[in-house]
Amino acid sequence: MGWFDGMKKIAFSLSGDERPFTHHRAEEVVVPLVSGGVACRSGLGSGPVDAGARLTEEGDVVIASPFSGRIVTPTVTPYPTGLRSVPAVRIEVDADDSATAFDPVANPEKAPVADLWARLKDSGLPSFVPGRSLESVFPVGGADEKTHTLVINAADQDLGLCSRIQTVRENAGDLGRAGALLQHMTGAARVRLAVVSGTESSLPKEELGSLEIAAVPADFPQSFDRVIKTRLAAEGVPAAEIRVLPVGLALAIYRLFSEGKLPDYVALTLVGRDGRKKNVTVRTGTSLGTVLDAFGLAVRDYDRVLMGGALNGYAQFSFETPVVPGIEGVTVLEGDAKTPPRPSPCTNCGACVDVCPARLQPNSMGRYCEYNRFEEAEGVEFCIECGLCSHVCPCYRPLKQWFVLAHEALAGSEE
Repeated sequence: MGWFDGMKKIAFSLSGDERPFTHHRAEEVVVPLVSGGVACRSGLGSGPVDAGARLTEEGDVVIASPFSGRIVTPTVTPYPTGLRSVPAVRIEVDADDSATAFDPVANPEKAPVADLWARLKDSGLPSFVPGRSLESVFPVGGADEKTHTLVINAADQDLGLCSRIQTVRENAGDLGRAGALLQHMTGAARVRLAVVSGTESSLPKEELGSLEIAAVPADFPQSFDRVIKTRLAAEGVPAAEIRVLPVGLALAIYRLFSEGKLPDYVALTLVGRDGRKKNVTVRTGTSLGTVLDAFGLAVRDYDRVLMGGALNGYAQFSFETPVVPGIEGVTVLEGDAKTPPRPSPCTNCGACVDVCPARLQPNSMGRYCEYNRFEEAEGVEFCIECGLCSHVCPCYRPLKQWFVLAHEALAGSEE
């Protein structure tokens, strides 16, 4: 296991609350034209649009409309990861949103594998990880990508969030069929469903079919993809043959073939400034402000609004930002009128070292990454981007953000 030997247990626990989804249908949505973190140009003007229609003209990039309706106008929009102005289209959605983007495939779990991969690649299906391409999350390589164990990760990723596990509870039948389809497509010997320990008893196991339930510890960040892969590798499975994908993406792949639909709804846990939470589904592209208003989440002066959870959510600067697949929560953090804290030099207090689950030295790594000396930041390649170091730093140093930049820079240098 290397650097992950004896991974520390953290006092923060993940949620497994059982909270049924409440649904909301916005009449107007905004679809950002972003693929793999890169903004693309629009290829359409105002007028009718069908579900599945391509919305961009950037080479081989496919961004498709999840809805039928009418494009009001090409526009620009903020993006949840912090991009301030990206091309987008504003769509008035048809009252009947049952329109399909593609012809369904009869018995997709028995269809030719090459045909399934080709359709998936050309569909415009989002990655369910904002800012990343589908290929970077789930390699669309078919037989070229050897897979021994496929893990559908239904363990929630941040504090307070419980939308993933509730998705399993309310979509168990489709998820069981998704597991069978993905096993057919990848040739995996095993397909496992990762859930937070303690939630297994609330799952309708008979509907999950042949999916093997694998409980991960409730201690944050044990549910992260990289930690799960490391644990499986320690059991003897070759790390290069383990694939982990979010539960939302697994369901979206199944529904793309079985129903011919692109993901038109996003499942969220809403966490209010008082800590109360609820699970909801909203149309893809619904603005943050509409979500807050529709479900009565109050935001006062100096509060912070995050897309995601309290540790790893993306801080938002505009209520116009649309919700996209892969955003799994909206969290309102209570603020006050004091001057916002500013980063200051590291004092070597060791707080970040104490909480690092991978037993790294974020203080030392941060000093190098702050000045873009990424290759000198010893151990940064083993950082799992959990955000605990930034959370506890009394100097408010943006450690996690620097380590994310380091990973991107180092990955680029290898290409």
